[in-house]
Amino acid sequence: MQPYFLPYLGYWQMMHAADKFVLYDDVNFIKKGWVNRNRILVNGAAHYVGIPIRNMSQNTKIYELDISETESWRRKNLKTIEMSYKKAPFFSITYALCEDIFLYPKSNLSEFINHSIVCIQQHLGIRTELVPSKGMYNNIHLTGKDRIIDICHQESISNYINAPGGRALYDVVDFKDKGVNLKFVESQLPVYNQGKNEFHQGLSILDVLMFNRLKKVQEFLGMYELLDH
Repeated sequence: MQPYFLPYLGYWQMMHAADKFVLYDDVNFIKKGWVNRNRILVNGAAHYVGIPIRNMSQNTKIYELDISETESWRRKNLKTIEMSYKKAPFFSITYALCEDIFLYPKSNLSEFINHSIVCIQQHLGIRTELVPSKGMYNNIHLTGKDRIIDICHQESISNYINAPGGRALYDVVDFKDKGVNLKFVESQLPVYNQGKNEFHQGLSILDVLMFNRLKKVQEFLGMYELLDH
């Protein structure tokens, strides 16, 4: 899966379901996707927080991109998070996590996001092994399912887990023919108390952590099914 910035609960459920999670950072960056932005709750509405990118191009690999440091975006985002969640029950511990993420000094986009993923993974207590794909598999000449299957073969695994959106990209039979069982994570996203606000589903994991005790969030991680269709 591409390294996403502060992704929603379903991303972490997929990581929780796997023994090894490949951070697919040597594929093309997609504008207006989830690689450099996500949504939090601001004044009762979903609001994007993001990472400004220098010379952003859709034909550039994720690991080739650098963060634009021409503005104080790190502190601005932290201030937005503080003002939006300071009354949330688990603000202090989650805001400390945010500081670890946003104040990380690296300017390479992939390094920065991979660090944020490691921070949240450790906070959640997920023990899945993380592997950045850059320079690891030497199969950049392959595309689509062929590249995914090749990674599976190089890792000597027989089960590949993908997000629900993968149903539009991959066919279970194609993988089965190559000795790989393709399964999709069907997330059960819980409804939880977001204070006085109307509930907004699918926000960043930061929102979940602000309003729920860590032990409860860890219970949320197991709320999914693995389906082969």
